[in-house]
Amino acid sequence: MANHQGYTVGWICALTTEFVAAQAFLDEEHEGPREVAQNDNNNYALGRIGNHNIVIAVLPDGEYGTAITATVARDMLHSFPNIRIGLLVGIAGGAPGPNQDIRLGDIIVSSRDGGKGGVFQYDFGKTIQNQSFQETGFLDQPPIVLRTADALMRDKLAAEKGILCFEMEAAGLMNHFPCLVIRGIYDYSDSYKNKEWQGFAAMVAAAYAKDLLRQIPPNKVEAERRISEVLSSRNVECNQSHSGDGQIESTVDGMLRSLAFQLYKLEVDSSRELDGLFQSHREGRDQPATKTLLGYLHTMLRGPIKTFLVLDALDESTARAELLQWMKDVISIPELGHVRLIATGRPEAEFQREIPPLIGKDNCLLLNKDAINADIRSYVMARLEQSPEFAKWASFLSVLEQIRNEIGSKPDGMFRWAACQLDSLETCLDREGIEIALKSLPQDLNETYNRILQRIPPERKHKAIRLLQFLVCSERPLTLKEAVDVIAVRIDSRPGYFDPEDRLPCPSEITGFCPSLVSIVQGPHGGEDAVEEVQLAHFSVKEYLLSYQVQGFLHAEASIVITQTCLTYLTSLKKGSVAIIKSQFPLAKYAAKVWMDHTRPAQVSSDIVAEAVSFLENDVLFRLWTRLYQLDWPLVEEPGTTQASCLYFACLGGLTETVKVLLSNNRNVNAQGGRYGTALQAASAEGYKEIVRLLLDKNADINARSGLYGTALYAASYGGHKEIVRLLLDEGADVNTQGGDYGTALQAASAKGHKEIVRLLLTEGADFNMQGGYYGTALQAASARGHKEVVRLLLDKHSKVNAQGGDYNNALQAASFFGHKEIVRLLLDEGADTSALTRPLWQRAPSSLS
Repeated sequence: MANHQGYTVGWICALTTEFVAAQAFLDEEHEGPREVAQNDNNNYALGRIGNHNIVIAVLPDGEYGTAITATVARDMLHSFPNIRIGLLVGIAGGAPGPNQDIRLGDIIVSSRDGGKGGVFQYDFGKTIQNQSFQETGFLDQPPIVLRTADALMRDKLAAEKGILCFEMEAAGLMNHFPCLVIRGIYDYSDSYKNKEWQGFAAMVAAAYAKDLLRQIPPNKVEAERRISEVLSSRNVECNQSHSGDGQIESTVDGMLRSLAFQLYKLEVDSSRELDGLFQSHREGRDQPATKTLLGYLHTMLRGPIKTFLVLDALDESTARAELLQWMKDVISIPELGHVRLIATGRPEAEFQREIPPLIGKDNCLLLNKDAINADIRSYVMARLEQSPEFAKWASFLSVLEQIRNEIGSKPDGMFRWAACQLDSLETCLDREGIEIALKSLPQDLNETYNRILQRIPPERKHKAIRLLQFLVCSERPLTLKEAVDVIAVRIDSRPGYFDPEDRLPCPSEITGFCPSLVSIVQGPHGGEDAVEEVQLAHFSVKEYLLSYQVQGFLHAEASIVITQTCLTYLTSLKKGSVAIIKSQFPLAKYAAKVWMDHTRPAQVSSDIVAEAVSFLENDVLFRLWTRLYQLDWPLVEEPGTTQASCLYFACLGGLTETVKVLLSNNRNVNAQGGRYGTALQAASAEGYKEIVRLLLDKNADINARSGLYGTALYAASYGGHKEIVRLLLDEGADVNTQGGDYGTALQAASAKGHKEIVRLLLTEGADFNMQGGYYGTALQAASARGHKEVVRLLLDKHSKVNAQGGDYNNALQAASFFGHKEIVRLLLDEGADTSALTRPLWQRAPSSLS
């Protein structure tokens, strides 16, 4: 069987013994792959067990451990992208104990318990002298480099953590290749090694894996998402919980995720509610809507423990109306009376108007400005006494007193204003200079920032503005090395170029380009390997640059400069491995990631469109870029090569003007490749209606089946893009084509709660009782995900309320399992059969394994 898309089960072995055992249990052996992804050096055996096509890979002879295992898994997913189920099958050392009768030849299978993964990375902690082992994490979490642990430590872990066996590969694999770990026991993980049982243990583990696979229908495997997609979902969830720059938390959705994550870590009694949410969204493969997350967070807060929620800097929120509404909701729910809100922020008109009626004037505390000014005077005193730049004035007490009186008497409660004036005074060379500066102090922060920009020397101005443009528009701070390369790129020459020799010889002097406006800080993770970052010195700097029409900071203006900088930098990269490129060119990964985001608004410039087209159509540069970053696999660190075309990525990135030029250059509109399969599906998934129209006008195959969503109609329905759904239907899209995780466009829209799209699809003849996909039917999908209005709509269309199928068997069981009481009541009123309730399919054990 030559088609790599036909293989859905990945099986990894660490030893040749395990590899031989795995092949022995194949029902049918297939010819080896004729070609694999570039740089894939794995040794594969292909075959079939039952109705499943299996890919078996073995680690290189003599190599073992987490790093090489992760490499083997990554390469397997590149060569066989349709893998849905992962197995790590082989041998391990048992860890018997008083309550664990582990014997040679026994089989150990990883199992999720208590919200933790079934694989424990036992060096995720530190051995503290004369103290118990302190674990700092369970898989799945971002892996760290493993260190060796001795047999005594293993004994302690087995006793304290209930561990059943030890092995050396799974910890490196779980975050690259989520899988079930099956191990046959061949010795006892002590200092006495015994290899006599290795062959037998490898055989029984392989036999178990085969028996397990024979219990799983092929359609259930197809209903699973590809492993690489599961990885993306997990990383998104993790990143949204741990933003280091506050960009995500400044939205209500980000704040809710952060609060939910913190409550979960505290292991409050209702933490299991979040586990339920995780399960109901297909083990984290889908992200919950903000409304859904809000409901679960409120449930988690309904405990007996008094809880204090601290919301700092309300004025920096990007969604103030939604934030205030959430605060009103929390205060109005009687069951949350034990929850205390503490919020801080500048006394802006919106908050002064909304918050006192909400919580009562007595609960609003306006900090005493006199007290603040007294603190500022103390700060000024300390700065004058401790700053090396003011040391030269130590014998000129009258000068210091003059500075203290002038700066300390005019801050009007603004530390930031006082700090900026002291920064400016530090540069004065004589007493006259200080006196002149003190007589003409700016009135407020905006005037202060305006003066700072005006004082930047002309030869530095363009680099200063460019650095500020990056920091204002970036979703995260720049590392110091990235920032140095940003200002080293020469975009004003034709053609532009980047020369490493143009870098600052002393990187820390970068703050001299924008004094008082940028600062260098340690990255959020600290430790010995902490990375220095460059960021705006204060939130008010960004407010000033965006709010006062400073030249160069309108969205399109800044985007043009950022796009030119990124493309010029990428064009200047030298050939080499991804690791070498990232090491020698620190801005490469960032530039590869963000250039399309900034090109979208920058397409008002015909020069930018021309640069984008030239870059994408240059095969060498295109391949180099996609090795660094692929827009459809944003969280994969090293995505490898891609089969997708430059037109595909332009459509996925929403580059409308660029797409027009590429189409006029006769790029293949129906080329296959990439996560979404075709350019049309990519544009439909992302909601770019104009691009969808352009592709259809060039005869894009509207019913082409490939990629993540199967069809463009499915992609648009899943994404909630009603206008694109309407357009596709008008142009002849087949409303009942099957494919993707949910089976049909109707199921996808029902699962996501897109009521109007569900209504539109039904009007156009969607079969509401069609079977297929993860949930079996559209009714079960809507019931499982808690979308009452969609359930009502489907029932009004006479959907079969007792239709069997999907992972939860029927709609009633799906709604019951996830606790959607109103939907349960609605289904019962429509005649749902309570006698049909059984355990969900994924919870049933195969009879031969029970």
